[in-house]
Order: sequence, then structure tokens, then C-alpha cells
Amino acid sequence: MDLENGSLGIPHPSPLVYSDVISTHVFVMDDAFPLMKNLMKPYPGRSLGTLLEGERTFNYRLSRARRTVENAFGIIVSKLRIFSKPIIASPSNVEKYIKAGVALHNMLIREDSRFYLDNQNLPDHFDANGKLIEGAWRSDATAKSMFRDFPLSKGSNYTTVVKNIRNQVKEYFMKEGAVPWQSAIVNETGMISEEEDHE
Repeated sequence: MDLENGSLGIPHPSPLVYSDVISTHVFVMDDAFPLMKNLMKPYPGRSLGTLLEGERTFNYRLSRARRTVENAFGIIVSKLRIFSKPIIASPSNVEKYIKAGVALHNMLIREDSRFYLDNQNLPDHFDANGKLIEGAWRSDATAKSMFRDFPLSKGSNYTTVVKNIRNQVKEYFMKEGAVPWQSAIVNETGMISEEEDHE
């Protein structure tokens, strides 16, 4: 796999925003995937008592990042039905279909005010206090089904290096990378992170 052998073309590690801490570039994932150098997943734990505040904060912030990707795919699926079922084509053609879908979607938003007005509430968004307001695309069963649960990875061997990368980002989210509302959200009774809402 290109990700494992380093041939995917991921940029070299660079400083986190507002920080001198150097970190790798990662894909944000859920619990179904293994923790790897370039795959970042939440800390395991499903109750307030099993996760420390920093771990809950990390999971919350990771979830917010994942929602950006979910929104992009969810909106495209809800508007362009070719993506609502498996595409029978070569991987290179599927890549072209996805690029064309993204370009078409962006063109419609930019050029057609009716499309934009119809979709103001389509993506997930957050109020001034950081509380989640789910986007309208999530009520579309076809679009939502693409984020179905995958079986949890078994026997993952998390190396010390990879754990340290996650811990480094956790510390960053608690210090210079903190946002004003995160503590109130992650410490709210019964809320661990948004990861649980859709898994």
C-alpha cells in the first residue's frame, strides 16, 4: 500500500499552526482504522470516566475535522446520484468521476444562486458556542449510508512513535491550538465526542 511504503506523496512533517511543534500530516479516521504514522484515529473509550480531558478534547477536535470530509462527500452524494451506489469502473476512471463531481458541485455553488440558496443548511455547522448543528444532507438516507460502520480493526500494534504523535497533537489542542469553546463541549454531561453520534 502506498501509504505504508511512503510513496503516496504526503508532505514532510511541518510545524503545527501557532506552534514550533513539528508534526506529520495525517488522514483523520474513525475507530475502524488502525493508528498509523499518517492515519490518526480517536483515543478508545466510550464513557467520561475512561478518558482524560485532553483525550476527550482530541477526539472532539478530530471529529470536527472528519466532519469536513463527511460533508463534502455527503453533499456530493445527495446531489449527484452516480455516487450513491458502488461504481463499476476502473480505479483511474472512478478518480476522474470524483474529480468531475467535485468540479461540477463547485461550479453550481459558484454560478447558480438557486443551488447555493437551496444548500445553505446542507453542511454540518457549529453555532457560536461550538455546538453541532447537523447538515440537511444527513437526513438523506442514501448519502448517510456511505458512512456506515466498518468492523473494528483487530490486533493493531500501536508503536510508541505513533502514540507519541497522537499525544503531541493532544497536548497542542490543550495549549496553543485550543479553541475557546472546546472545554465546555467535551465536559458537557453525557458528551464524549461527536464520534459517538454516528458510529
